[in-house]
Amino acid sequence: MSINIVLHVGTEKTGSTSIQHTLYDNRKALKEMGYLMPLTLGYPCHIHLTACALESEPTHSIRSLLKLTDQDDFRAFREKTLADLKAEISGSDYHTLLITDEHANFHLVKPGLIEAFKEALDSVGDVCKVILYLRRQDELRMSLYSEAVKAGNLTSFDPDNPIVPFKIIPNRFNYLRVLNRLSETFGLEAITPRVFRRDEFVGGDVILDYLSVVGISADLIDRSSIQSNPSLDAKAIWAMSKITKCLKESGRSESEGIRQHMLARVQKAFQGKGPKMRASFHHDFLSRFESMNEEIKEIYFSDRNAPLFKSIEQDKADEESKYYPECSYSVQELTEELTRRESENYGIS
Repeated sequence: MSINIVLHVGTEKTGSTSIQHTLYDNRKALKEMGYLMPLTLGYPCHIHLTACALESEPTHSIRSLLKLTDQDDFRAFREKTLADLKAEISGSDYHTLLITDEHANFHLVKPGLIEAFKEALDSVGDVCKVILYLRRQDELRMSLYSEAVKAGNLTSFDPDNPIVPFKIIPNRFNYLRVLNRLSETFGLEAITPRVFRRDEFVGGDVILDYLSVVGISADLIDRSSIQSNPSLDAKAIWAMSKITKCLKESGRSESEGIRQHMLARVQKAFQGKGPKMRASFHHDFLSRFESMNEEIKEIYFSDRNAPLFKSIEQDKADEESKYYPECSYSVQELTEELTRRESENYGIS
């Protein structure tokens, strides 16, 4: 009998890594319940399987990452990846294969790529469920901005206004296109979209929500090893972006090491809520998505009475100074406050 496949494809910044680590850490318990979290497809996400769909894309970033730009190397990799996966499946009496890779939903956008991905999946089993979480687009953009500051790559962002409305919606934000492409490939009945919001999760937690959707008993899963990834406090992000820009422009070989050292200090001292701008900025950004989100709700959340995403709460005028970028430290203020907090931690007066 063919194994069932539950496919989790993100989207970005929706707890995918936490889900993946939980599944890996509980492989033994999952095996006893008949679920396989494969070891042969990459860690923590199954990016090797996504790579198998990229035969027609030799210069793709995933193939470059895996050093597979040569076609012969790629074909050997694909053959070995699928053979290893089949061998892993045959090693026990599994009924469900758990595949998870958030890269699949926005990297496999060119014609034929998602079909090639499905072909690879069909060679080992039957996809019965495709799970993806949708985060309100402005929240996703701000989260990506925070990550860009940490990564030191701000080429796609204006630190003074990281949520400038898109003229053309990028693929990663075009949830309707993502859903339609998955639906056309795997069938509408298999698509299981979820809203990424704590008060909509089963148990108020994305991991518990995922387990519930799959049908795995949460009581048998250990989640104690999952570490949170605290946000960089909104006050520190703007100054850190300026420090990054200055170091990048210096062209010095030691710049990246200096940036990472500074970032480590700032992350330790300034943990808090990420940046949130005034309501008007969020409304301007989200206006581009209104009709799309309504169409998504009608097609993929047909039983939902409420809007797809909760509306933005109106901000009080006397609270505007708390919002980004007005709340931000200057570079000088950041370094002074960083020194003060570090001195307090070491008991230096």
